Amino acid sequence: MLSGERSIIFPDVAVRIDPAFALDLHIDQDEANAANLRTGDEMEVIGKNGKLLSSTGR
Repeated sequence: MLSGERSIIFPDVAVRIDPAFALDLHIDQDEANAANLRTGDEMEVIGKNGKLLSSTGR
């Protein structure tokens, strides 16, 4: 979720979590333009219906 001039929610985004992984999000140019995003902008992961889920979806 990104709030600001152009708030937007990206539904159905798969997130892989592991302590060895870097915190990074890659979206295509059209999505970035729709949200007025630039390289280095910060976003908030809110989970499904506001709840973070485990790898089993629970």
